[in-house]
Amino acid sequence: MEPPQGLGALLEESLVVYKGITDADGNIGGTTLKCSAIGSASTYPDFDGNQIILTSGSYKGQARDINGATNGDAAGTITAANAFDGRILSGTSFIITGIRTVPAEVAALEAKVDVIDGYHDVPGEDAAADAQMRDVVGKKTDTVAGTSVVSIAKQVKADIGTVDGVVDAIKLKSDLMNSDLGSGTLNTATANPHTATIVPSSLPTKMHLIFDISNLNTNTDDFEVQVSVGAAASERVIAWYGLTSDGTDITCDEGSGVGSVIKQRRIDISNILVYTGEQVIVSLKRNAGADDTVDYKYLCGV
Repeated sequence: MEPPQGLGALLEESLVVYKGITDADGNIGGTTLKCSAIGSASTYPDFDGNQIILTSGSYKGQARDINGATNGDAAGTITAANAFDGRILSGTSFIITGIRTVPAEVAALEAKVDVIDGYHDVPGEDAAADAQMRDVVGKKTDTVAGTSVVSIAKQVKADIGTVDGVVDAIKLKSDLMNSDLGSGTLNTATANPHTATIVPSSLPTKMHLIFDISNLNTNTDDFEVQVSVGAAASERVIAWYGLTSDGTDITCDEGSGVGSVIKQRRIDISNILVYTGEQVIVSLKRNAGADDTVDYKYLCGV
């Protein structure tokens, strides 16, 4: 139903504060319009906070709040608080209304937030008013022997501190109980492969192994370093390294068949789990080149 004749014009006059047509393309993101006519500060007021509605073009009918000054810019840039669905091109007609709802809503929200924030301000020590939550759970000097919520919290904190101390002491004793260390040398001149058996004094345990491979850097060197874990005669390989050298670099293959040059001259293997009834076997095998040695060290309980 159309409004009575003259009423439409009256509504438009009361709501629309500006009509215009863009004379340049806005940005690609769809957050700006260009209308140089509106940019004169002496002709039009600043419409920051008003609502802009597109009345032609691909996005006709879309409305956005204006976010930023609209006068004083020769290009007449109008910035929308939220992007339109696409770029606003030159020749797009629009209107600006006198509706300014967002700033008022934001101001109301800010006022409410300020009130809530006030409830969380720290009161004076031992405030007795108890009129707000901050007074009840705020700054209190209650001792552990008290009966208030703060006293109970302090009791729990003290008890936790005691438990932590006991746990640390137990952990220290457990670590010391499983502590074991040693070292040795694998030499292919003695046997090829040359193996050594490690039986930790306390099981189960975790072991850290270190191999010094700096000697295996002679041209044509081709060696294998291997670690196995398990019950005697049933050990299973957990780590294997194929090491070759051209006299300058060492190439390491960890079982894939493809090696890569490594700069380190030490192999570290952590968290080797050795259960009750098991042992660790380390070995060095020469495939090519002269006999050589690899020193190893181990530490249990880490």
